[in-house]
Amino acid sequence: MRICIYALDGAFDTGLTALLDTFDTANELAALTGGGPAPFEVTVVGAGRRIRTALGMSMAVQSADDVPRPDWAVVPALNAKTPPKLVAALGRRDVARAKAQLQAWRAQGVGIAAACIGTFVLADSGLLDGHDATTTWSLAPLFRERYPAVRLDDTRMIVSCLLFTSPSPRDQRGSRMP
Repeated sequence: MRICIYALDGAFDTGLTALLDTFDTANELAALTGGGPAPFEVTVVGAGRRIRTALGMSMAVQSADDVPRPDWAVVPALNAKTPPKLVAALGRRDVARAKAQLQAWRAQGVGIAAACIGTFVLADSGLLDGHDATTTWSLAPLFRERYPAVRLDDTRMIVSCLLFTSPSPRDQRGSRMP
């Protein structure tokens, strides 16, 4: 299965690396069973050739325009934890390119997923209109205000629908950060 992780400047470092570690671990465990080739071919893509994470790490990525059509695309969280920072991030040129690419991929039948604040990128692109979604509890009021066509359930960690979205692993009701 061909997976593209669409990383944006300012990506939440843990969100990006958790996805990479998860797919790498799945491939490693699959190899232990002798079941043939790795089940996940993971490529980190972006609007350009490099991204800079929220903690300042620079990472080479492939241009989303230059990769074969994936089976799934996943958007990790942006490190924009307050409404003003998130609204500004959603207006950036690289985010606009990502939204256009995600729409094009979806039109080609590509599965689309997002984690945590990455759900805002999907909602901002219109891909979640008329669908169920979740996001981090701290930004749920902003989500509801900006995307009334999305059925938001911020009490759930994972929502499965035509598209797949989930909040961050630490974003459980019983372990809210103040």
